[in-house]
Amino acid sequence: MKNIFNNKTWARKSVLILALLLGASLFAYKMGLFKGWQQAKVDQVIHISCPDLQQGCQFKINEQSYQIKSAAPVSTDQPVTLTLTGPAKSVYLNWQMVDMDMGSNRYKMQDIGKDQWQAETALPICSQKRQDWLLSLQLEQVEVRIQTTSHGKS
Repeated sequence: MKNIFNNKTWARKSVLILALLLGASLFAYKMGLFKGWQQAKVDQVIHISCPDLQQGCQFKINEQSYQIKSAAPVSTDQPVTLTLTGPAKSVYLNWQMVDMDMGSNRYKMQDIGKDQWQAETALPICSQKRQDWLLSLQLEQVEVRIQTTSHGKS
């Protein structure tokens, strides 16, 4: 019985197949076939300060009013349940810190009816024990960057 993995023809075919797959993937990317996997392009960025998310904060997008609020104090010790009130087709969010890579932590808020969106999130662990956070909401082509703080350990 032949060992097909030592066969030079098999190696050439494998390289050709990999090259074709890479080329097809690149072509599909250029044609925009992966756009559903990518984040939507942001046309507008809104900055607000909200020192206490449990008290809630308001902002406007194109004359529409929104409110973001946490169910409890923002803390690394427990999950952070956020509720957004306002009209949207979809809402994504993530937690970051200014000038610090916090890794991937993208959440999709769930539509709970009556223009309300909710997500249970968790703050990333900060090795420097900082408590200053940047909550980024993406509502279609608008990004809202909310500066806030956490309580307890970070």
